[in-house]
Amino acid sequence: MVRRVKPKVIIYCDGACSPNPGIGGWAALLISPKQGKEKVFTGAEADTTNNRMELTAAIKGLEALKVPCEVDIHTDSQYSDLATYEQPLRYAEGIEYVVVNGKVVLDAGRLTSERPGRVLTRR
Repeated sequence: MVRRVKPKVIIYCDGACSPNPGIGGWAALLISPKQGKEKVFTGAEADTTNNRMELTAAIKGLEALKVPCEVDIHTDSQYSDLATYEQPLRYAEGIEYVVVNGKVVLDAGRLTSERPGRVLTRR
C-alpha cells in the first residue's frame, strides 16, 4: 500500500482597517517549503472591520490551496485564531451584539430566540 503524503504549506495572514470600521485590507502569504515557492494574495474593501479583514486573510489563504495540504496558519489575530481551530463552534470573545437580517440574535453576549438566517456548512 502506498501512502500519499500531503504537501506542507505555511500561511502567514493579516488584515487591518483604518478607521475601524472603514477602509480595510488583507494579505495571505503561502509558502511551500519543500518546493521553495511563495505566493501572495491580497485584497481590500471600502467599508469593513478589522475582524472581517483578519478572517478574510485566513479564508483566502485556505481557498488558494489547490490540493489537500498539511497547513500551518500564522496570524497575530487572537479573534481569528480562537474562532477557527481549537474550538471552531465557539463564539468569539468580546462580541456582545449580533444582528442578522435586522433581527438581534446575540444580545449582551446571550443568544436570543431569533433565527433569521441559516447556518452555513462546508460540504
